[in-house]
Amino acid sequence: MTTQGKKIGIVILSIIIIILIFISTSFHALRLQFGVWKLNRRPANQEILNGVKPRFNYLPSPWVSPMMKQQMNQIWEPLNFKGMNYFTFAGPKNIFAKFVERMNPYSPYYQAWFGVYIIKAPQERFGFDQDEMDVKELGKLAVYDQNAWLKATGDPNPLVRGEHYEKIGKIRVDGIERTLYEGTMTSHADLTENKESLLVRFLGVPPKSVWERDLTPYHVVTLEGIYSGWYSPEYEVTIVVYGCGSFFQVSSGKTYNHFEKIKDELLKMAEGIEFVPAKKK
Repeated sequence: MTTQGKKIGIVILSIIIIILIFISTSFHALRLQFGVWKLNRRPANQEILNGVKPRFNYLPSPWVSPMMKQQMNQIWEPLNFKGMNYFTFAGPKNIFAKFVERMNPYSPYYQAWFGVYIIKAPQERFGFDQDEMDVKELGKLAVYDQNAWLKATGDPNPLVRGEHYEKIGKIRVDGIERTLYEGTMTSHADLTENKESLLVRFLGVPPKSVWERDLTPYHVVTLEGIYSGWYSPEYEVTIVVYGCGSFFQVSSGKTYNHFEKIKDELLKMAEGIEFVPAKKK
């Protein structure tokens, strides 16, 4: 082989090595996106029955995009509700990260959620016939949702409790001004070293050595959030837009108020939502 040929061979080999390193280091991010794709391809007959779905026009990094969707009929069965949940959380910080920012206690996006519930329920079910939303009744949807999530991460005794609801102003969603609320929920975090959970492996978790001095698995956290709900006579469904962040204390006594860091971002994301007909593919 000539000297020129050897140089070309070395260049090609170097490129292959770089590609392999890139693939291996970005494997978790790729696996996450593949999981989202599979989740969203599952049949969701309730979406068709609802007749409407959200479109998210503003999802900045590191929020996972596209949104995930889940039929909630089984989770909400004790409440006698049927509906859909369209949601996202903060994904890996970059292509080299092996866990999502939602699982990083030192990230502003720790335990944060953003999404939309669409519930097939009559107008009076949540008090919209009285022009005043029954926030406690509507809050049960989130309690059952969070409880199911914690169980899926392996929490042996999930804690989820709605605490406080307060009307704080207005927000424009889908071109219409809606009432805006803030609320808090006491919950366990889903931070764990339990690698037996498929969901935990899907998300990825920071090494225990990173957080064990400050926190214990499934520690208590306050989820502070913004939300707005209304009844759609066009589709005969109740729609709830929600977003939350976390507030918690570590063993040293230091407190982290992540919600305040992302509140404006959550509001801007909510303002970017529009609703479109859901059609059978």
